[in-house]
Amino acid sequence: MIFHHQTMELISQGAEARIYKTSFNAMPAILKERFAKNYRHPELEKRLTKMRMTQEVRCNTRAAKAGVATPTVYNVDMVENKILMEYVHGVPLREVFDGECTNKYDICEQLGLMIAKLHNVNIVHGDLTTSNVLLKSSQDETLVLIDFGLAKSNASTEDKAVDMYVLERAFSSTHPGSQDLFDKVVASYTSALSDKTRAAVITRLKQVQQRGRKREMIG
Repeated sequence: MIFHHQTMELISQGAEARIYKTSFNAMPAILKERFAKNYRHPELEKRLTKMRMTQEVRCNTRAAKAGVATPTVYNVDMVENKILMEYVHGVPLREVFDGECTNKYDICEQLGLMIAKLHNVNIVHGDLTTSNVLLKSSQDETLVLIDFGLAKSNASTEDKAVDMYVLERAFSSTHPGSQDLFDKVVASYTSALSDKTRAAVITRLKQVQQRGRKREMIG
């Protein structure tokens, strides 16, 4: 058990987990609790949950070592399927881009560089959206990548292209008319890749985009 009598405030719930705001050593913290899927066999569910939690923590930690700002993981409870981590004070890019921010292009440049750091160590986030990137300060443009629940290591070129496509879809659906912002992200991202990796990812991204357009046409 990580907690016994801590005050916890539910702040969000998704398909896989509940997110609580709590405290750790008198500091604000986040507790992520994965819950069981009743339709799965209990032993299979246990193995899958352990595997996903391990992957999440590992990718978060490796990303931080690669220079990506991520929440610090304080503790992991594999019995109760809980991860205790740093509470990051920041504003989601979703809100930043919808507001009157005057340095959106600079932020997009930083976002592209951040994703490149991640992909250069063969990690993909799996859910790259403007809700999962926090801006800590508008002055220094520090970005923090959160929620590695769908992340994976040993990522292929296809995985990286899909990661970028997910972000492109997030821009187009959440921030209509923002293609120029996404283009800035891509330009910054590709500038930080090796020539070989850049060519491979761009080629594969175009293929993923074409598949996406075909699916939209079919409905």
